[in-house]
Amino acid sequence: MAEKVVEKAGKKSWIKEHHIIFAVGMIFLVSGLFSLFAGDNSTQTNNESQQTTYQKQTQTQVKEYSLNEPVVAGDFLWEIKGFYNTTQIGEYFMDTFVGEKADGVFLVFDVEVTNVGSSAEYLSDSYMKLIDSQGRKFSANSVAAYYLKPQGSAMTFDLINPGITKKGKVVFDVPANIRITDMRISSSLVESSFYNIKLIT
Repeated sequence: MAEKVVEKAGKKSWIKEHHIIFAVGMIFLVSGLFSLFAGDNSTQTNNESQQTTYQKQTQTQVKEYSLNEPVVAGDFLWEIKGFYNTTQIGEYFMDTFVGEKADGVFLVFDVEVTNVGSSAEYLSDSYMKLIDSQGRKFSANSVAAYYLKPQGSAMTFDLINPGITKKGKVVFDVPANIRITDMRISSSLVESSFYNIKLIT
């Protein structure tokens, strides 16, 4: 009888021992899962923080100017003298129109650009973008600008020496009745820094 009691006591001790091992295992498992999710949240927080910092840095690169105010962007000093609109650019030759007709309306900008750098630089109308009230960006229409009068006034792609001022026109084909708010000028073709000229206040 005593041996059976000892045997039962041994069985109870073995179960308790395994319960303790099971409990310790569960604690390690829960701790590991908690650390994993905490790490993911920390990574996400760091990514969000870096993204916010990048957005702030990008926003600080955008500078605001007014119409007719000189803007130095990279090696060029820009002045937007004014603009007008038209539905076609070109002329009729023997009852045939030679030129371009706007899909919407042409906005033609009178521009003066001076090379303020120390070496010759290529100037392109691709440095300029129009921004509307919806934040959409519009690129220049170099083909339409080719038909501007006088010949050679199109500011499409020129090599400008230091100290030289180029006077010309830049054409944009935009939807009719659009609300253009800004002219955006970049310091290079990769648009590393932006300079906004407010066209509507």
